[in-house]
Formats: sequence, structure tokens, C-alpha cells
Amino acid sequence: MEKIVKTRFAPSPTGFLHIGGARTALFAWLYARSLGGKFILRIEDTDLNRSKQEYVDEILDSLSWLGLDYDELFFQSKRFDIYREHAQKLISQGKAYEKDGAVFFKYVFDKIVINDLVRGEIEFKELPKTEDVIIKSDKTPAYNFACVVDDALMGINCVEEAKIIFLIPLNRY
Repeated sequence: MEKIVKTRFAPSPTGFLHIGGARTALFAWLYARSLGGKFILRIEDTDLNRSKQEYVDEILDSLSWLGLDYDELFFQSKRFDIYREHAQKLISQGKAYEKDGAVFFKYVFDKIVINDLVRGEIEFKELPKTEDVIIKSDKTPAYNFACVVDDALMGINCVEEAKIIFLIPLNRY
């Protein structure tokens, strides 16, 4: 069975769409369309204080004006129960813990080995502990946690990057 390419564009509606965001959306859209895949638009509005409907409207209008249609539209603010459910699963598996209303990821592993195409096999004995909050005390998900959960559940298998344009068979467009 052939795997369908699924890309996404995931802007935060905390400001207007800028040229870099439009470029990222274009690359992800071109890649998905050139391979008969799906282009998902996910509005990452987990920051309830800064996200504004006027920015959502402007992003949607701009994508439409650019001719970038999407196959599915998701709003992360409508998916908070899903993130809490996945955080609860991590707690029940002993991979996360709750403290003062927030949920924190536990860093428990022996080692991680990555096969890098440039450097070969790389072994990590510990990861830098930068931010381990996955659900904040106000019960909203941390951005990094929501993105990972959504990419997995939505079947996103290609994340947009500037390099992607070189992979597109240009004779298709």
C-alpha cells in the first residue's frame, strides 16, 4: 500500500501572515499537491491571550488569495481534551507527573541512538532538559506537546521546510 504524503501549515494567529509564513505554506502545499497528497491547515491557537480571530480571518483570506486550498482545517483550541487525554496516558504509564495543576514530562531513558545521514550514528546518553511542561497549570497544552500529538494523530509525514522546494517535480506545476 502506497503511503499518502500529508503536509501541514500551522500558523499561530498572534499576528498577520507574513512573507515567511506564506512561503512555508506554499512549499508545503506544492509538495503535497505535486505528489497527490493532502495539505492540512492547523491553526495553532493554544495561546489564548494572544490569539485573535482577526488574525485567523486574515490568515484564511491570505491563503485563499494565494490560491492555497487545504484538505482539512483544525483549530488546536478545540482539541484541548485530546491533549489532556494524552497527557493522562503518559501519567498512567509513569512517563509524566502532575504538580500544582500542571503536567510535566519525565526524562527517563538509557540512551538514544540516531542514524544521521551526514554524521552517521549519534548516541545521546542524556537530553538537555529545556522545558518539560506538557500541560500548563491553566490546563492549556504546551505548544511543543500539542504539535507532536497533532502531527501523530493527523498522520503528518512531511513537515514543511525551505529545502522542500528542491524535491518537487517542477514539471507538474
